[in-house]
Amino acid sequence: MTSTFYASFDKLGAFFTSLAAVIIGMLVFIGYRFFEVYTLFERHLPMDADVVWVAGKLIAFVFVFTMLLIAVNIDKVHPEATVWGTLLGALITLFVNLYFWEVWHGDMTFKVIVSVITAAFDAWFGHLFVIKLREREAYLWASKEKARERVAMMKLQDALTCKKCGVTFKSQNALNGHSGRCKA
Repeated sequence: MTSTFYASFDKLGAFFTSLAAVIIGMLVFIGYRFFEVYTLFERHLPMDADVVWVAGKLIAFVFVFTMLLIAVNIDKVHPEATVWGTLLGALITLFVNLYFWEVWHGDMTFKVIVSVITAAFDAWFGHLFVIKLREREAYLWASKEKARERVAMMKLQDALTCKKCGVTFKSQNALNGHSGRCKA
């Protein structure tokens, strides 16, 4: 019972440190950001309600999806671009949040704190995603390399095996010497 109990927590811990957990968190956060950006466009687009409903959702999707793509791919532009790209993304998120919460009305403290925290989450999720994705890519690359090495080893073993009797030799010279004498 105890080992099953601890194994369950080990699996849960492995999940929380996985790419899948980061993606789930990002999707929930992106849902919030989508709502936030849509709400901003709904408030300020000078159109009738039906057009705003469609246009606001499309613009919000494009905005949030573009921010996501930039955040997770910025390191491919230039390795140092990751830091600046992350900071710029967080700054954009901060401005969107400040505008969404309308910090100039009412209690500014709460609204600014929520805006800063949301911007930090945005930066952390982008950074975590890139780290976990690179870990996954490295794991898959290593797995492919191991598979290639296994295939090469099997080919080598097959090349050093006598076709008549099935005995495997350590070198091509040993196989050649055996082949002339093989009685099988």
